[in-house]
Amino acid sequence: MKKIMLSVLLLSSHVIGIGQSTFPKFVLLEQFTNTWCPICAGANPSFYSTIQKYPQNVHHVSIHPPYPYDKCPLYLYNKAGNQERASYYKISGTPSVVMNGVNSKAEQSFTENELKSEISKNSPLLVSVTEKGTGDNRSVTVTIKSSGAISGDLRLIVLLAEKNLKFTSQNGEVDHYNVFRKYLTASTGTKITIINNNEQKFDFNYKDSSGWKPEEMYALAFVQNAGNNEVLNSGTKFDLTTPIGEDPKSNSFKLYPTITRDMISIESSANAKKYEVINLQGQVLMQGTFPNQSLSTLSVKNLSPGAYWIKIKVDAGVQMAKFIKQ
Repeated sequence: MKKIMLSVLLLSSHVIGIGQSTFPKFVLLEQFTNTWCPICAGANPSFYSTIQKYPQNVHHVSIHPPYPYDKCPLYLYNKAGNQERASYYKISGTPSVVMNGVNSKAEQSFTENELKSEISKNSPLLVSVTEKGTGDNRSVTVTIKSSGAISGDLRLIVLLAEKNLKFTSQNGEVDHYNVFRKYLTASTGTKITIINNNEQKFDFNYKDSSGWKPEEMYALAFVQNAGNNEVLNSGTKFDLTTPIGEDPKSNSFKLYPTITRDMISIESSANAKKYEVINLQGQVLMQGTFPNQSLSTLSVKNLSPGAYWIKIKVDAGVQMAKFIKQ
């Protein structure tokens, strides 16, 4: 996909800095915990409190290896899957957390500043996920878009997680978040090749299984370099919003992330011409024109915290999407 820089002009004629050839990077946190572990019960609430401050920047999955107790029911549900991921990172104790594949530490030493540092980074690729169906006819489509060729032993890993599983476990925990249930790929992933500016789609099918709460199930996809374990980016169905336009069937652009501190990306399949950023009082705070392009990134760091609309003029009319500046 071709990337062209979008020049943004405040009404005061102040030029905003624009980036190109990168995508917002979600932070992937793989948490290793155990429902029989009292230390985990003591450490997890602080960890959850930290990451829940950044719902649009973080992807989290909890994995349950058999240590220190092999009677953990979430481990027993999928022994092989939980053990394989722990073994991949050589995790030998819980609670532990691995951030973007390369920063592994005891959960108690995980800091919010480290998380903020990772949130500020961008990625050379985008991983987006769409899901359809129910019951015995569920489908997942993972789309990978790149801004250039990427070298390395790249693997696409797709797993199913349960967003909020409630039960009182042996260690007293009641809420168990983003619980790993099953791989849709192999645990080591599907090997992929990413060439310059390409787009690839991967389709998966699965059925609801006993022990799941179907309405809580979702797919988490990420691309990892098996050579150094770095996770380049990740995605879920919750990441992108459908813009609100004059005719919902004609919407032809996506905006992401919807909660941001610095940048938003605009992906358009129509002939986008002009844009305006509008506050909830209807005041136009930013405006400009698009070059002929399909993807642009826009700096909003000079906006005050709050909710905003971005209005896009295309051949078919006007379309709008909402975002929140933190």
